[in-house]
Amino acid sequence: MRKTILQVTPALEQGGVEIGTLEMGAYIIEQGWRSLVASNGGGLVSKLEEESSEHFCLPLHKKNPVTLIKNAFALKNIIKEQQVDLVHVRSRAPAWSVRLACALTQTPWISTFHGTYGLQNSLKKTYNACMLKGARIIAISQFIYDHIQKNYDVDMQKVSIAKRCYDPQRFNLTKINKDKVTELRKQWQIKEDDKVLLFPGRITGWKGQSLFIEALADIKQPYKAIFIGGTAGGKKQAFKERLEARIKELNLEDKIIFAGSHTDMASVYAAGDFMISAALDPEAFGRTLVEAQAMGKPVIAAAHGGALETVKDKQTGLHFIPKDKEDLSKKLEIALRMDDATYKTMSQKCLDWAPEFTVDKMCAAEFSVYLDVLNNTTESA
Repeated sequence: MRKTILQVTPALEQGGVEIGTLEMGAYIIEQGWRSLVASNGGGLVSKLEEESSEHFCLPLHKKNPVTLIKNAFALKNIIKEQQVDLVHVRSRAPAWSVRLACALTQTPWISTFHGTYGLQNSLKKTYNACMLKGARIIAISQFIYDHIQKNYDVDMQKVSIAKRCYDPQRFNLTKINKDKVTELRKQWQIKEDDKVLLFPGRITGWKGQSLFIEALADIKQPYKAIFIGGTAGGKKQAFKERLEARIKELNLEDKIIFAGSHTDMASVYAAGDFMISAALDPEAFGRTLVEAQAMGKPVIAAAHGGALETVKDKQTGLHFIPKDKEDLSKKLEIALRMDDATYKTMSQKCLDWAPEFTVDKMCAAEFSVYLDVLNNTTESA
């Protein structure tokens, strides 16, 4: 029987949560079901609707208690009017609204735990724990599954893992426009002997751009380091300016480029040699790591969080000690000195490993949770 699924997320701008929402929406439609999404809107709404999902605009990004209650009653109306069978929430503030709306309508709901969130005090932990009150919980990695088990009092039989993913239609070497790759390398002023070190991600402190710059200071091998990502202005713009000042102090201006944001990340990966992930805090998963490997690019990553699951040390990349400048520098040296045969072997291992994390596998895992909850609801009715 055709079912109606409502996904709830704060907004639909760029980001892992948002992309996952779109991917799941498209998968729901492919199964012949109806896909609804409620959010505050954003640049991805048009793509969502192009793929036949329906969007409802609510201020779900706000955490004000009064707004949370108003959102709950707005969601209650959507659930009743659209005859929603299951609600899937992807963030904490909306989870409070979803919990109330589903209680009022007797509708089952589930959540996806997308991060570790903060555990600074008991109040914060209570706020986070709303994500665990639905019929089922989806963890986006083994790392997040273990985090839930360690920090929350929850029946772990309710928790499933649906690992994040990449889209093999987008990140596919056979579909790359070589002229675009050539143009990118020209823009970056890549010399013949340069190895290209890609660092994708927003320009923000915890991503580890500063650590990477310091690790590059003593490296003599030819390279060009490319930062891919924007700042969103404000404090992050000031952080970028501090990075630029430090680059100048280290005389690395001709070695490092801030290339801004790119929509065609497949071509960006194809134009590089290695990808760097130097996050200071563990990432819940890290899509860019599997995207790069899907393009045959080995990854040098901090050995914590999702990177321990997605990057095979000495096989599809190299792990370094988190926050350790010297160890990162050492691993960069190893990468830059790598001979062609070793690099080709590692690149092929990346291509062989990446399909463990395809979008179809992620969506199938989430959809199986939908089926379980809906079947259990029917049986208990």
